[in-house]
Amino acid sequence: MSRNERSSTLEEKELRRSQIIQSAIEEFDDVGFEKATMSNISKRSGLSRTLINFYFKDKKSLHKELEVIALGMLAKLMKKETLKAHHSLEKLKKCALSFVKFHQKHKGLYDCIMRDDEQVEIGPVLKENSLEISDLAIDIIESGLKKGELKNPYPSTREAAMAIWCIAHGHSAISINKKDILKDYWSISPKSILQNVDLVIHALFQIDG
Repeated sequence: MSRNERSSTLEEKELRRSQIIQSAIEEFDDVGFEKATMSNISKRSGLSRTLINFYFKDKKSLHKELEVIALGMLAKLMKKETLKAHHSLEKLKKCALSFVKFHQKHKGLYDCIMRDDEQVEIGPVLKENSLEISDLAIDIIESGLKKGELKNPYPSTREAAMAIWCIAHGHSAISINKKDILKDYWSISPKSILQNVDLVIHALFQIDG
């Protein structure tokens, strides 16, 4: 086989792999991880189940791949959103709302991030992408502390960064999964729940006085 033929074959394999991943993203976002099936991914991609199994033997192996992609997409969104702000407190709010935006737009991919880690082998790329997200928030907090723009109510900046994720995730999950209860029993709109993310971040990290 010539070099050009090998290059063409590699390009075709990469194209098919990308086709499967894109179809899996659509499937996961439409029906969630639990209800997604390899058969439906096969139908969406227009590729045979046998061919898909050549690249990904099961949904678990796809999950690992998609979690890496999802974390990369989330990190990219966070960087883009935080660049819109100048004050450290506003940057932290943008960080938190990035989680919410990503959850709202890519529920299936977000579920991949939040699923039990015991079901996924944490390799170096997955670890690197995960740390990129926490490090972004940590850098904002540490910079804000040095500038005197923030206070940190947590024992460490890493715990503060994790708290931001927890706050954003909790508010976003409730607004999506409990919207009928919010409306019928609490008389609260899901939109107002999401607006509270901003208020909580402000209350926690704003310097008193």
